[in-house]
Amino acid sequence: MLDITLSRAIARSDRIELHRVSSRWPGQVKGAIDATIPRIGLEMKRSVEAIIAFLGLIVTASVSAAAAGVEYPQLIRTRYEAVDQKIGGNFVIFSEREKIFYGLDPKLYPGARYVEVTQVTPTVGSTTLTFVEITTVASATSDYIHLTGNVRFRISGMVLKSSNFPPGAAMSP
Repeated sequence: MLDITLSRAIARSDRIELHRVSSRWPGQVKGAIDATIPRIGLEMKRSVEAIIAFLGLIVTASVSAAAAGVEYPQLIRTRYEAVDQKIGGNFVIFSEREKIFYGLDPKLYPGARYVEVTQVTPTVGSTTLTFVEITTVASATSDYIHLTGNVRFRISGMVLKSSNFPPGAAMSP
């Protein structure tokens, strides 16, 4: 009872309730108040410092993004083509816990003739949308795969033919 009433009195800065509690147990409440008020002040100071640091990081990140000239939506397109068009190349997509195979077995997973990957980031901090078009050796019709989140690729027997990455980056042909 004492702790609940005391915390309500301190949280609301209600002098009437604090006076009523202190008149009932003057010796007990005085020591509790003296120990609690500096602790609340220290916790409040730490909270304010954390909020100021967080806001500073947000402002710094937005200024650096604006300074770099990053425009949204970001669109990254890459196209891979098989070295041997008759056999095709191996292409594996890793998305979360799923694996999608092309080219491991000619009957079950025919080789990929070409793969075109389009990755779209609509806004700052949003999830990346990935659209993959795959044309296999066995079919003239393309397979289309739409993915979100973290997507990785493993490519072998294929070469990068085109990309809109800036020159000098590791992803330009």
